[in-house]
Amino acid sequence: MSDPGTVLDTVNAKWYNTLAKELNLSVEEFQLCQGDVILPRTTDELWDMMDALPADTVIQYYSPDTLVSLSSQYTSLLSFVQASSVADLNKAMGADNTKSWAAAKSAYFKANPSAFSDSAIVLQTALQNLFQNWSMAELVPNPGSAAQCYTLYRAGFENPIYIAQELQLNLPLGGPAAFNQTYEGVLGDIGVAPSVNFTMESAQASSDISNSWANSSSSTGGTYFYSKSSSSASTDFSQTFASSSFTVAVSYDHFINVAALPLSGESIDADKTTYLPWYYGAALAYAYNNKTAAVWTDLTQWDALFGPEGSMQYVVTSLIIADGTSTITTSSQAFSTAEQTYATAQSNEGYGCWPYYVSNSSDSTTNTSTTFNASSNLVVTTTSALGNPIVVGVLVSSVKDLAQDA
Repeated sequence: MSDPGTVLDTVNAKWYNTLAKELNLSVEEFQLCQGDVILPRTTDELWDMMDALPADTVIQYYSPDTLVSLSSQYTSLLSFVQASSVADLNKAMGADNTKSWAAAKSAYFKANPSAFSDSAIVLQTALQNLFQNWSMAELVPNPGSAAQCYTLYRAGFENPIYIAQELQLNLPLGGPAAFNQTYEGVLGDIGVAPSVNFTMESAQASSDISNSWANSSSSTGGTYFYSKSSSSASTDFSQTFASSSFTVAVSYDHFINVAALPLSGESIDADKTTYLPWYYGAALAYAYNNKTAAVWTDLTQWDALFGPEGSMQYVVTSLIIADGTSTITTSSQAFSTAEQTYATAQSNEGYGCWPYYVSNSSDSTTNTSTTFNASSNLVVTTTSALGNPIVVGVLVSSVKDLAQDA
């Protein structure tokens, strides 16, 4: 008997290719999502989903408590890179003045949060003016020293690392890391998005993912048809389903591609709070393209982030969202009485099942119904009423490509 995970990997690959084709998504960017994929109900939670870094597989089982975030890895990156002019400035000012300037800058941030609300250019101008005034007052009685330090300070802004490290101060401790969309805005856009309908025929669908951005179709949550738990019943049922032909009829009342971009331009208001830009893409590109001791204080960290096993090889650039969904999976295989009993019990317990694995619990907006027709063929209907969107997948970009395009 072959490994059930391997069998479902083939099924997953066929489902992945079908969605990419029918939804007009490039396999060079598309990643299918399974698991806890109901669209978050708050902006903070939406941003957390956008902040999640994708695993190196075309199908990711989304579980918020196990994901690595872009904001955390970006913060880690900025702690291991440097702008050389900053060292020259610190040397010219001396330790006491360096600490004094840091305190003055921090106090100004707290007193004037809106001063840095628009862009890196606004930040640069505001900080240069602040430093000039501070240096003339604090570096007396040596005006020459103040002028020298101001020149060095301005030079620092020629390096994107320095700008990024300044903007990073806008990232709230403990989150959330702000992105370019709010929940209310996304919900409004979904409401006017077009509909999509299609049917997958497993016998005709391709399982070839060799041209995709990732060559794996494994899913950490999609090992068995109904659940992640291993048992002889789950193995037998999954084998029966995956080894026979089936159809999946899909209907989305609304379907939309929502850009997921870390906040780097103008500020954004959400939940009566103003969030300031914290991300600077040019710094990420600069750090990626300059694997040198002059830029990195610890070169091993470049490999830890960007190497073959690195934690920051890909980032999410869009969420693929559907609303008013209906998915009817019908197998051509006759299932035994034991298999039918297993499936009915699993469905009644509220376990999610392939292809989404969204739970059918009392607080879920998704409903899964399992039945068997007169020929003992499996028919599973999964629906989510209009106004309860689910995230079908995401689009991803490699950091390498982003670094080349910057």
